[in-house]
Amino acid sequence: MKKIKLKDFKKALSKWGEVYIRTRDGFLKEGRLSSKKSKKSPKEFLLPREEVLLAIHKKGADTEVLEAHPSKKKVVMGALPCDMKGLELTTKNFLNSPEDPYYKKRVENTLFVSEMCQYPSSSCFCTSFDYGPSSKMGDITYFRLNDDNVLCEPISEKGKKALLWEQYPDAGEKDLEIMEKMLRETAKRLQKLNISYDFSRAREVYASSELKDAVFSCLNCGACTYVCPTCYCFDIRDIERKDFVLRERVWDSCMFFVYSLEASGHNPRKNRSKRAENRFMHKFFYQPLQYKEFGCTGCGRCVDVCPAGYDIRETIRSIQSFMEGKNG
Repeated sequence: MKKIKLKDFKKALSKWGEVYIRTRDGFLKEGRLSSKKSKKSPKEFLLPREEVLLAIHKKGADTEVLEAHPSKKKVVMGALPCDMKGLELTTKNFLNSPEDPYYKKRVENTLFVSEMCQYPSSSCFCTSFDYGPSSKMGDITYFRLNDDNVLCEPISEKGKKALLWEQYPDAGEKDLEIMEKMLRETAKRLQKLNISYDFSRAREVYASSELKDAVFSCLNCGACTYVCPTCYCFDIRDIERKDFVLRERVWDSCMFFVYSLEASGHNPRKNRSKRAENRFMHKFFYQPLQYKEFGCTGCGRCVDVCPAGYDIRETIRSIQSFMEGKNG
């Protein structure tokens, strides 16, 4: 690993693209690099809240289709392992066959510089998913040694080409020992849930009173889906004006009634509890079956923002107990 002054690190990264740093509220151009996770995940750098896919310009009887401009190069600095794990899971969906060209272009134009986590909150449970605070993810990873220095190293080919690494000194043995000790202490402060689900029992779990009771307090407000790093539901809408039509992709939420409303008027998930149950099932049964990984990173943001006090960890425990036969 290399030892670099934090201000020099930021300056060097700015030569690759526009730098956005992790603040308490989100990833912004201005602000102080936060020591804790941000309220919002960085998923909007790859899947924006509102994204124009194309514009159709009307010229009398003729029309002209204008494709969206490619995104500018950006550096996302300070994404934590839970953020990067979320992007990794989301990318599996958008770059699976067929590839989403808009998403792919943003991946190419974004440099993710992740920070090893030292300050988890009481809602964090990332170690439940076989990774943790010391996981090296993204294009470049770093450990904040103090307010002035970082220990960092490139991970991807993009990260290796982003900086002239040979100009920086290697990290000393004492610095590496400090890093390893602090990361071990961080891992000890995290709760690890036992999640050993039998995915072949998905129908049984979905129909169980245990799941219905566990999600009962959910209000379907959708706040959890907007801060979650792995939720990627979207809607496509056409906006018509006098001389043009915009086709946009916008964030949506499976918590909303109209999300699953069919053109016939039928809604397979018209009940509030059914929508909450489906979200849990997607993350802990359907996505593992499809991608061999849970659709949750244990970042705890959903716990932090829920106005009803719903805690997904309690649902995980309840279903684990149900599958072990303790409540059956």
